[in-house]
Amino acid sequence: MFHRVASGAKLTPAGEIFKIHADAILREYEYIRSDLKNYQSKTEICFGCLENITRNDRIDMISSFKRENPDIRLRLLLSHSFHLLDLLKDGKANPVLVMLLTSSDGKHTSLDDRKISEYKSYHLSEDEYMVVVSNHHPLAQKKKITWADILQEPLIFFDHSYSLRRMLEDTFQQHKSKPNVVVECNSVENILELVALNAGITLLPASISMAGYQVTAVQIEQPIIRHEILLLRKDTENKHAVQKLVNFILTYRPYSQTE
Repeated sequence: MFHRVASGAKLTPAGEIFKIHADAILREYEYIRSDLKNYQSKTEICFGCLENITRNDRIDMISSFKRENPDIRLRLLLSHSFHLLDLLKDGKANPVLVMLLTSSDGKHTSLDDRKISEYKSYHLSEDEYMVVVSNHHPLAQKKKITWADILQEPLIFFDHSYSLRRMLEDTFQQHKSKPNVVVECNSVENILELVALNAGITLLPASISMAGYQVTAVQIEQPIIRHEILLLRKDTENKHAVQKLVNFILTYRPYSQTE
């Protein structure tokens, strides 16, 4: 293949022929690698998240994560907190982003009967529920109200699959009353439409955008507090990819907070 010379080595005629074929083989190998690149298996994360992610910065967070990690396939499972906890327990989603509600008297939470201590937990944010009324409703003129002010009001509210519904009923029970739910609806947009038409009032977190609707959000004395919590299984598979997502969520700052 080589002639030894003073300066090192040079190809023999047989070596020249071998090099031509070797170069062709290496080029073909690179073509094969390039063609098969899109068929390589990707790490998949099943991320459980609350349904109304379009009303906060979470959809931007997910989009940013995907731009920075194109090699990780992200499957979003959108539901309410109780169902997301079931998915986490069964290993069908990991991690999950859920809401923990603290009662107005601070004595219990919406997840007291769930063993969330079995998981790694990260507290992301805290918010309070406000009463949302039509701009034409008498309560719209008040800066702050009490629970007694809304005990008899018609409510447009989520059904019993939502932890907020159970928390609301417990709160009313403390005041020896029952919520007067006139419409059950699980769509925030439809709830806001009905409230704007003065068909009833509702409760929504202060962080949820109500822009575009003719409604007013009024603070409550001793409100229900909403905690956003990220839960992660301790026996996590694909640990590197999942931990990368967790770290991204913990350090993520939306553009509105970084400008």
